[in-house]
Amino acid sequence: MAEPDKPNILILSLATRGDEKNIYEDLIDDLHGVSNVMRGKTINATLNILHNIPLRAIIITDKVLADLSPEYEEVLGLIKSYIEYGGLAIFCFMFSNPIVNGKFESFFEFFRLPWKQGKITHDTFEVDQTCTLPIYFRRDSLPHQYNALAMQIQGVRETERLLVPVSHPSAPDNADLPQTAVAVAQICLGTLVYFGGASMNIGSSRLLFALCGLPFRRKPAHLWG
Repeated sequence: MAEPDKPNILILSLATRGDEKNIYEDLIDDLHGVSNVMRGKTINATLNILHNIPLRAIIITDKVLADLSPEYEEVLGLIKSYIEYGGLAIFCFMFSNPIVNGKFESFFEFFRLPWKQGKITHDTFEVDQTCTLPIYFRRDSLPHQYNALAMQIQGVRETERLLVPVSHPSAPDNADLPQTAVAVAQICLGTLVYFGGASMNIGSSRLLFALCGLPFRRKPAHLWG
């Protein structure tokens, strides 16, 4: 039963996997402690939640929506409207695996974002202090630098870059260089986040909680790694 004093979080996983419970078990347990967790595993369940329940954030864990299939057209349209009217949507985890045939670019063009898929690298990243962040973001909950395995993306404005590489920071005159591991875009009244962490662990959970403005109560060891 939902607790009225806790925010509602929708975890959207339409491409369900047999090992999903093991992959997201710790994250879901942590979220249950500080929020009302809703699960969107089917189109009908997801539409019911999007139509009827006010949400703090939508966490999209897989890349099935990137196909822009007519099957998911209504879901994607509601997510876009939710963002435009002040919502927060985070595309993360399995979504940060490579998406072929230009689907990554086409998907973000749907949101009028010129983002392009970059390379997966293991690098040291730091928080870009000029990034425009979600209203709920807990900046003070994050350390200054991170060691991360992530698929970076290109074509991101300076104010949209949350994590930038320390060893080879992007330059404006080099469009081919991956720019950021986490991108935060303001769309109308809301926020869309690309979260490039390629693994699910305590560090990526901590950053996810910060983006949603939620307290993270597990003792963190390091970010991603």
